[in-house]
Amino acid sequence: MHTFEEVERIKALADEGNPEALFILGTLYLDGDGVPRSMDDAFGCFREAAIRGETNSAFNLGLAAALGEDMPQSWSEASYWYSMAANSGHPKAMVQLGILYSTGNGVPQSYLDAASWYAKAADLGDRDGMMLLADLFEDGLGVPQSHERAEEIRRMAEE
Repeated sequence: MHTFEEVERIKALADEGNPEALFILGTLYLDGDGVPRSMDDAFGCFREAAIRGETNSAFNLGLAAALGEDMPQSWSEASYWYSMAANSGHPKAMVQLGILYSTGNGVPQSYLDAASWYAKAADLGDRDGMMLLADLFEDGLGVPQSHERAEEIRRMAEE
């Protein structure tokens, strides 16, 4: 639990537009930690932080939109926020964006694009990205079918 003084310092930094402080403040509102729980305030902070380049905020907004948690479910909004985070190097957003391309939710269905996003996440060490990329190699979806490459990627994910 954050103290009143800590929350006030975070709010002051957030008021100055500090993206990390906006993310932290959004998380405090989300959890009701030192402030009253408020989804509107949490998502407002996350939006402002995401616009200022804070990737965890963009990822959180994408996740909330994809799941329809505390906001209407929207694949197109999920893809917007995941894309923002993924293009800034957030590996979990890369995986989620790859899943959207694989399923065609919010974006045109494309195993090639899914493979590209999974590979980017895998290159950053994301195990989920590795496993999903291995599945595409196993089935030859968006990449040439290769059981050997699939197994190689799975072994890397287990290390």
